[in-house]
Amino acid sequence: MTIIKSFAVGNGDTYYVRHSSDNFSIIDCDLNDENAEVIIKEGGVPR
Repeated sequence: MTIIKSFAVGNGDTYYVRHSSDNFSIIDCDLNDENAEVIIKEGGVPR
């Protein structure tokens, strides 16, 4: 089973993902006025 935990830290959020294996991922998000448009476009998410 995949487990996802979210942590509010400093500027942005951090996500910890434990996959259905021995692997895990850590995702650190810091969207602001200067970088949001580029990151959202690259992710393919309409704004």
